[in-house]
Amino acid sequence: VSTEAAAAGRLGDQSMYRLLGVLHDFLLALLSVGAGAVLVVDEAQHISDELLEQLRVLSNLEADDAALLPIVLAGRPDLLERFGDDESRALDPRISCVELLPLTRADVEAYITHRLTEAQPRTTPMFHRRAIDTIYEISAGSPRVVNQLCGRALAIGAEQQSAIVSAGIVDQAAVLVGLSP
Repeated sequence: VSTEAAAAGRLGDQSMYRLLGVLHDFLLALLSVGAGAVLVVDEAQHISDELLEQLRVLSNLEADDAALLPIVLAGRPDLLERFGDDESRALDPRISCVELLPLTRADVEAYITHRLTEAQPRTTPMFHRRAIDTIYEISAGSPRVVNQLCGRALAIGAEQQSAIVSAGIVDQAAVLVGLSP
């Protein structure tokens, strides 16, 4: 298997062993130029046991007794509970788990402001203070839900030609994404 085949996306018929070889070679090439890679799995509390085993295999890729591909599992607090059994404990030294705590109300406001500024630095739509309160209450501080609500609320605000996203618009967005305001 060549790196050209990998770059061209022609690896679908390769065995797992051969694919691991290509990945290993790629990671070694990164190392040779002073670079590296990290695998981050978000919402990791949902991964299957089969995928967890595949991550364990990836965590074994090494050079000079150092991991070539550090793995970080990020997820809700129940992610850490999965690593209580003997089978999962074998992963502990090679895979880092990060518990994602809910955002505070102030964090939600800062997150929304940051995301809007990054997306459109010159014309940032405004979220009314009560709208941010509503987003915080409905999302319970979950960034994924904050993103869903804000995206839908911005679309509704644009449709209504509203320069300010109100709490009412957030309520409408919550209904559309299947969350009760």
